[in-house]
Amino acid sequence: MDKSKQYPTDMYSTLVKKSNDGIIIIQDEAIIFANPKFREIIGYTPAELKGMNFKNIFPPENINMISERYHRRLKKDPDIPERYETEMLSKQGVRVPVEISASYIDYDNRPADMAIIRDITERRDAEKRFEQYTNTLEKNYHVKELFGDIVSHDLKNPAGIIKGYSQLLVDREEDTEKKKMAITINRNIDRILELIENASVFVKLDTLTDIKFEKADLAMMLKKVANEYAEEIQEKEIDLKINVSGEYPANIHKSIQEAFSNLLSNAIKYGPEKSHITIDIIKDNDMWKILFIDEGEGVPDDKKELIFERFERAGSSVSIKGTGLGLAIVKKIMELHGGQTGVEDREDRKGSIFWATIPRA
Repeated sequence: MDKSKQYPTDMYSTLVKKSNDGIIIIQDEAIIFANPKFREIIGYTPAELKGMNFKNIFPPENINMISERYHRRLKKDPDIPERYETEMLSKQGVRVPVEISASYIDYDNRPADMAIIRDITERRDAEKRFEQYTNTLEKNYHVKELFGDIVSHDLKNPAGIIKGYSQLLVDREEDTEKKKMAITINRNIDRILELIENASVFVKLDTLTDIKFEKADLAMMLKKVANEYAEEIQEKEIDLKINVSGEYPANIHKSIQEAFSNLLSNAIKYGPEKSHITIDIIKDNDMWKILFIDEGEGVPDDKKELIFERFERAGSSVSIKGTGLGLAIVKKIMELHGGQTGVEDREDRKGSIFWATIPRA
């Protein structure tokens, strides 16, 4: 711009009057100028502000700090902060949080202090809401941890004791009716223990903060899981095939074993005796897709997504026993790994294909 030309005085005046921030000039500790926005923030009229000692617009506990900075600024102290947050007192005595940007100026050839005042009430309110939200999240996190501890210790121990005695009754009772009741108790305690275990796992997954992944072979992991279910597989005379060849490397968290265990457990539990279960691993772009193929009753189309949510089951049309947490755990674990899970119908015969994906390493 041409430095020889001066901005008209009325242009500066317009900028000051239309400013979204308050602007004041203080000289000899008196307010000698205040723009409309500042008057709006503080609630005084021009006549009331003109000549007012600037200390009157600050709470008592802030006056010494504000006064010290004012006098140091007039001495051109380079170490004085130019911007800071504090509070002002409105005419009604209401505390208004503000951000002040102050600087030394010459006014009528004498030292003065010019301050730009920004009302930060909305910002402070937003910060408080955010802090409350953070505190709520932290509280919920600790409640979840506490619930997990209660479930895994305080509930599991007495349930285990009941299980032991109910099993003892089953083994020793000779009366047919009493033995039948003992078997019912024993079966339901097994369901309670399963619920406790699954709830504990789900809470732990929901509160994981430091997740460490290690490179491992998915085929070896699946074979390990299958060995853990050898007794159940033999009891139902199920033909289990794991179609893998070579290695299937992936960066995994140890929880992946829990996901595979739940998927295989479902296939065994809901499949008929002497049925076939096949586990395949195929490449799906940059993912491994693990397929658990069973010969069970299948899952209705309107339930295919719901069964992966907490406490959802396939409905009364499908004989599903369990807690409703097993597949929710699978979904949570696969999401932690950056993968997905789902179910689809078999095309060749009755049954389902439960699948899970995980990035290839």
